[in-house]
Amino acid sequence: MRLTNRIAAAVLSGAMVLSMAGCAANANANANANSSSAASDAAASSAASTAAVSNDIVVASASLGNTLNPWDQTDGTTSAFQYALYDRLVQYATKTDENGNEVADTEKIVGSIAESWETSEDGLTWTFHIDPNATFANGDKVTSEDVIWSFENARDNANSSFFFTLTQISDMQAPDDSTVVFTLSQRSNMFLRLLEIYVFCIVDKSEAEAGIATDPNFLTTHACGSGPYELTSYDTTNAVVLTSRGDNYWGANKAKNNSVTYKLVQEASDRQLLLQKGDVDIALDLEDKNISKVSEMEGVSVLQFASNKHLFFCLNNNVAPFDDARVRQAIAYAIPYDSLVNDVMYGNAVVTTSMLPDNVNGHISDDKTRYTTDLEKAKELLAEAGYPDGFSCKMTLGNGFTDWEESAVTIQAALKQIGIDMEINEVDRSAFLTDAATGNLQCFFNRFNPFIGDPGYLVNCMYTSSSSYNYFNYNNAEFDALYTKAEAEDTEEARMEDYKQMQYIFAEDCPVVELYQYGFAYCARDNVNGFVFYPDLTLRFASISKG
Repeated sequence: MRLTNRIAAAVLSGAMVLSMAGCAANANANANANSSSAASDAAASSAASTAAVSNDIVVASASLGNTLNPWDQTDGTTSAFQYALYDRLVQYATKTDENGNEVADTEKIVGSIAESWETSEDGLTWTFHIDPNATFANGDKVTSEDVIWSFENARDNANSSFFFTLTQISDMQAPDDSTVVFTLSQRSNMFLRLLEIYVFCIVDKSEAEAGIATDPNFLTTHACGSGPYELTSYDTTNAVVLTSRGDNYWGANKAKNNSVTYKLVQEASDRQLLLQKGDVDIALDLEDKNISKVSEMEGVSVLQFASNKHLFFCLNNNVAPFDDARVRQAIAYAIPYDSLVNDVMYGNAVVTTSMLPDNVNGHISDDKTRYTTDLEKAKELLAEAGYPDGFSCKMTLGNGFTDWEESAVTIQAALKQIGIDMEINEVDRSAFLTDAATGNLQCFFNRFNPFIGDPGYLVNCMYTSSSSYNYFNYNNAEFDALYTKAEAEDTEEARMEDYKQMQYIFAEDCPVVELYQYGFAYCARDNVNGFVFYPDLTLRFASISKG
């Protein structure tokens, strides 16, 4: 199957590790080399016995996350559990893409716990009406008090407060048990899309508070949700088991399987083998270089989708020589894009052609937004900037990611051709994150996945002068003003025109060099149906079944 939007297959990032405070997603992490063959055999045996049960889904994963608490989590594996165990006020609708695959419709929000809602003419007051049928797994009705308590926790938790801040919520009221009123400090065109994120899961206040009274970490290992599944067992060293609520689930999207078992299988090669043998139904985080081989396996299907996750080369706009846009442009023209995509990513990526990845609303790609390899143009720009003989610089590289390491070496060799001697200083991942946050690194890689497919989310996180993760010190007053204007627009058409102009400004300034977008592959047995692709790259289990 051809990948949508011109991107080839890559690894399904089911165990997404987040960096940059939950915004930049790090994929392709090296598997734990210490897992033993005995452990793999045990996992295979256990998975085989479970997979034999009709319509029980078994998933092989490199990680089982670190918490079930929707406000604490920092990895994509756990968010899959949270989407299964909890509901949110709203959710994405789904649609069929041009290849006949089911995908999230990021332009259409539908109700979940919220039966309906309305907003004031100025866009500052949002009133949600709770579905009277909405019940938690323990039978408690979902009330406005549960909603507000959940949102308060999202606001007050360090790992989720960033997302709450983006909503612009300044006040929350519950005029009755079935109504919630949010007041925003300013208009937010992203508001509804943000509420789809896992951090806005609705938690049963009374059950959670009773558990927390005994154990402050109760929500780490327990679920108090209204979702289509209940938690059966939670052992992050072995397996996590979720059981369908069946007809006891109040909502329309009842689970189409009996249960989901997430097995810990640390080695990618073991996960691939278990899938090939039919001992698991779905295998996550398979290696890029092996995706084509997996797609040729008998009894296995690979569904391929475009990902918004992209890698970019950050250049410190405050530090010479990268404080000169001509130098930054020269580097952009020197990058061997085709080599990165074909030789580093095995064809499982595509060149990024704008500051907005392909599937982000408002993305454009033309001669004014994209850079191509042109060494002569690069040399001309360096000479204009006063560096006819090039210069030396130091790149700080966070370790642990094969594609980062290979991309850095490839770029190092390319820059050498235009006289730039780039030293690569590889450091521990945690040290890299600390150093990057200072804003003092000369140049470095970063990776980002826009969870909600909205340009405002990406720009707010990364590219305005006040963005929390603008570690490369980009500062353009015209760009900032357009962002403010865009988020105050009354129509989506006017908003997208603003973002079009922002993409042109960004390309001219070239504060970072956009490298490539990762692909995304869903690898499962042929008899597994119902997968739906979401921009956060997280599995939604309820639609998946075996036939």
